[in-house]
Amino acid sequence: MKKQKTSDAVIRVIASREKLEEEIGSAFSINMSDDVKTRLRELCVLYGHQDMLDRISGTGRRFSEVLATLIDAHYIVYVFNPRTDPAKELIRVFKHVHRLKMRGKDNETIRETMIDRGFDRPGAIADVLTDQKMDPKAWTEKDVEKMLNPARILRLLVKIENKQNE
Repeated sequence: MKKQKTSDAVIRVIASREKLEEEIGSAFSINMSDDVKTRLRELCVLYGHQDMLDRISGTGRRFSEVLATLIDAHYIVYVFNPRTDPAKELIRVFKHVHRLKMRGKDNETIRETMIDRGFDRPGAIADVLTDQKMDPKAWTEKDVEKMLNPARILRLLVKIENKQNE
């Protein structure tokens, strides 16, 4: 009987790892000091994983998500080389939204700030607004959420650059 339980547990672990690989990529080992791990845990909390300061198990997925977010955000700000004005503007807006978020502002406050300062919505910058009657400066919380997703912004930047080069 115990052998069957072990087999079931092994099957679950393998299935979980396969799902994880499918969702966020294959595993690789990374070494870091305890101080850096503590800071990574603090960043996880900042990015919405509230229990990461005490969590012992189940940290891998959260670490992976936060590291991917940080890498994509850093790539947008410091590496991506926009050639078009809309891409440059989207990066400027991305930086502004992220600066506000890192200062502890909630999404509603960010939305209000973006409207008050007259920033165009991401869909208006990328010229992909589905409803042409929609005010390009009338930010929604969904717009803020989009801007806080660096992977999504990278895809939009590539789309803008490709569209302009056609």
